[in-house]
Amino acid sequence: MRILMISTDFPYKSKDGTIIQGGGSACIAQLVEGLLKKNVELAVVTRAEKNIDQELFKIPIYRTRFLYLGFRESKITHSLFSLPTAIKAIKEFNPDVIHSHNPPAALTGIACAKLFHKPHFLTMHGPWSEVRIKGIKKTIAEKIERFVLKHVDIITCDSIALKNQLEHKYKIKAVAIQNAVDKNYYSKIQKSNARSLLNIKTRDKIILFTGRFVAEKGLDTLLTAASNLLNRRKDITLLLIGGGFDEKIVHGWLGRNRNYKNKILTIPFLRHELMKTAYCASDVFVLPSLAEGLSRSLMEAMLFGLPSIATAVGGNMELLENNRGILVKSKDSKELAQAISKVLADREIANKIAKNGRSYVINNLTVEKRISKFITSYNRIKTQDRKLKTGD
Repeated sequence: MRILMISTDFPYKSKDGTIIQGGGSACIAQLVEGLLKKNVELAVVTRAEKNIDQELFKIPIYRTRFLYLGFRESKITHSLFSLPTAIKAIKEFNPDVIHSHNPPAALTGIACAKLFHKPHFLTMHGPWSEVRIKGIKKTIAEKIERFVLKHVDIITCDSIALKNQLEHKYKIKAVAIQNAVDKNYYSKIQKSNARSLLNIKTRDKIILFTGRFVAEKGLDTLLTAASNLLNRRKDITLLLIGGGFDEKIVHGWLGRNRNYKNKILTIPFLRHELMKTAYCASDVFVLPSLAEGLSRSLMEAMLFGLPSIATAVGGNMELLENNRGILVKSKDSKELAQAISKVLADREIANKIAKNGRSYVINNLTVEKRISKFITSYNRIKTQDRKLKTGD
């Protein structure tokens, strides 16, 4: 079987290490790696990057330009430039299935599917339009999302919550193929050694957030909660790992609240190979998102046995329900601060939710299950396409 992947993001290696570009990109790379092990032939159409040292996979990867206009939605311009490259890839690779990842890539995929009469598969990596929290951007995103969801053959979602949400909102049918965590990624590093590797000298309890620095991650709520906690106790440090289009949220807040600068640490870039060090260095993981799919960061934190706190949105609920973590309301800094205090104060509760969470991801969210479900879906769409073409 031959699959052509189309995505605006795809990981690569730079001189600084592996560049992942967010959870969706990491999940695509995991899928590619798993499919290659099952002898599925693959090619990828994605955007060009200036600092590529080498590709992660020895497969045909077609990189094409996009216009950076100074804001995150610039990535949609990749659709304008990727069509000729995708056409070239199809002519050279002759895929059985086109697999687009998120709506911008699906615009190219839809055109190619019609031109070459190929079945078209779309994976939604999180609530794509929902994370656009400002009026006009959200309206445009919803129109694009509605269009692509109505013009593909199979839709998969990275969480059960997202499947239900999209089916209700757009009156379409979708399949939930939950994100997975590779249990082999886990390796235990002594906390003091992990902190030393990250050049973190504090003996405080570390509250960890890792992810893109964008508005929908709820960083303003987390910073307010952390300041409330720091006003009452001096033995905690907030560690923020990530970067993104809205870094000003963090840097602006720190500029206005300089008295907390020694207690709120930021690491703008950390090689994926070192992320396990961050989990081992920390005491609690927090994800205060306004919208979320099935967060890779949250799953990894659970794998590493960190007691986890997240907002009751999207896939967070299916990960942390049944005493696998603590769920709080979004945009509620007071409730978030109380939850963090509870976990830090009660070791029994912390250990219980950490143990339950780790057991759940190891036993239920395996890479093998995820890859198997994708292959089943590919075979189904390929069979349906063959029947349509032959009239069987």
